[in-house]
Amino acid sequence: MRIKCLMIVLAVGFLAVPLGWAQAETDEAQMMLGVGGSFLAGNPAFDAFVQFPLGGIMDLRANLTMLFAAQQTYAFAVDGAVVLKFAMNAFTPYVGGGGGALVIIDPLGNVIGAMTVNAFGGAMLPLGEGFGVYGQTRFFGAIQGGIFQGWLAPGLGLYINF
Repeated sequence: MRIKCLMIVLAVGFLAVPLGWAQAETDEAQMMLGVGGSFLAGNPAFDAFVQFPLGGIMDLRANLTMLFAAQQTYAFAVDGAVVLKFAMNAFTPYVGGGGGALVIIDPLGNVIGAMTVNAFGGAMLPLGEGFGVYGQTRFFGAIQGGIFQGWLAPGLGLYINF
């Protein structure tokens, strides 16, 4: 009996999700959640962002990039950026820039940090009401110990509006 109830709840839930995405179009900006991947200096990286509308063509984006996770060593970057969007008929090109922190945790638990700067440009292509794909190239730079290093990170991902 419990399994049948669980199956009914899941079926109703899966049917209700597209109804939430199919909201009527309004001029009101929506928040956006995106996940994807990029190649930072030839190495794969996991990217995620949350984008908040500020009004007009400007948004605020919070990024999380997982650069490395193996053998109990982790490297990730957390940063914020301002995004300018240029709405067109079929897709939305955008540019942005910001800064944040690069954190490296070694197997002993030592934490090494560095300041980061980033700039990016890309385009979003809607696939339906409230979701789509994005492609971007990001410049990722880190300042550590007075030395600046920069890399390009082209990537692709999916986004949803909510």
